[in-house]
Amino acid sequence: MKRIASSLSVLALSVAVFAPVANAETSGDRELTSFNVANLAYQGRLTENGIPSYASLEASVSSGTITAEDVIQAAIDSGRLSETTLQNDAFVTAVERQLQNLVEQN
Repeated sequence: MKRIASSLSVLALSVAVFAPVANAETSGDRELTSFNVANLAYQGRLTENGIPSYASLEASVSSGTITAEDVIQAAIDSGRLSETTLQNDAFVTAVERQLQNLVEQN
């Protein structure tokens, strides 16, 4: 039982560290964090908006051909984020960090 409680505590702490709510942007009734936006791109859910997925995304971010602004604009174009999201410098920076984390992890 202690092991389960400990695992749940670690999981909750991980979520709090990697997906801070302060960086959330809303569109309608949805709330996306910088982590969510980077993962949408990585999983290929923004390919219709010009963002490559998986290894192609990592290579494009690494080479600088895809930026956080590009990913955010694709999420805006797909209706997942509000039009004003690109004006939120903290959110843009947080998405950039998440994209860099994808590159560094793989």
